[in-house]
Amino acid sequence: MAQREWALMSALEFHAGGKNPLQMARVKIRDLISPEAISQVLAAAEAGKLRARAAPVPSRPGESLAARNARIASFRWLAKQVGIRLPRNLTAEVPLRPAERDQLAQIRLAVDELAADRTDLYRVRSASVLVALYATGWSTTNLCATAVDDLGSSHGHWHIRVDPLDPLPETWSQPDGADWAEAKIPDWGVPALTAWLQLRTKLVERLDGSDPKALWLSAVTNRPDVPPGMPLKPRGMVRSHLKACGWLWAHDPNCTLAPSLETLRRAVHIHRFGVRFSDNGEAVGLMK
Repeated sequence: MAQREWALMSALEFHAGGKNPLQMARVKIRDLISPEAISQVLAAAEAGKLRARAAPVPSRPGESLAARNARIASFRWLAKQVGIRLPRNLTAEVPLRPAERDQLAQIRLAVDELAADRTDLYRVRSASVLVALYATGWSTTNLCATAVDDLGSSHGHWHIRVDPLDPLPETWSQPDGADWAEAKIPDWGVPALTAWLQLRTKLVERLDGSDPKALWLSAVTNRPDVPPGMPLKPRGMVRSHLKACGWLWAHDPNCTLAPSLETLRRAVHIHRFGVRFSDNGEAVGLMK
């Protein structure tokens, strides 16, 4: 079933000309599931132009024979749906081009675009969240629990205080005798973070009470008794990211930033920190 889903998504991506969700949404089903359309997809598969589902992980062995056979079966199923035969070259192997490890690069590009207008509270906040996620690999729960006091700077670099990993990622450091570590904020992310801190200050100034201390605050009134400037909740952070993705996809047709913060978190853990994940999505240790 997973391979059939991949085959359909590959067909959609091929006819959309990329992975941008807005481009995919413009492809009509009747134009996708037709003998001519599927023949074009199968020809692209023969030429090795379709993309693998995910970037390879160094700790995992090569693809199994069962996975290769399932992929062939999925294309045979796709061809059968429109009444055509599977090309002979695809009966033994479906060559794929490697998936790009592009989500880390997409984060950086998204931060630059979202924070270009430093007066836009929503987009700048989303950009600053992406910066922190890139540095820490945290979940939305951990990100929402981040306090302003967790930010710091030393030797000309910004960092976020985190619980240490063993061993520490290359971009983290641990002061002597400390039970915490410092996750370095990438230099390209500092402008977005400082822009958010300035906008956050303006939000706090409008509050009747004291500073809530949370790094990320809401920008709208959620209920009559909950004014803007209250700590942002995980659900609100997820919604904010989806809204930012919608703007990015419309603004830049080449943007393929994942709409899931969890997907981005996993990309950071795997490709920056070298953390292995089990099949059910749990982190099981560091890659050797």
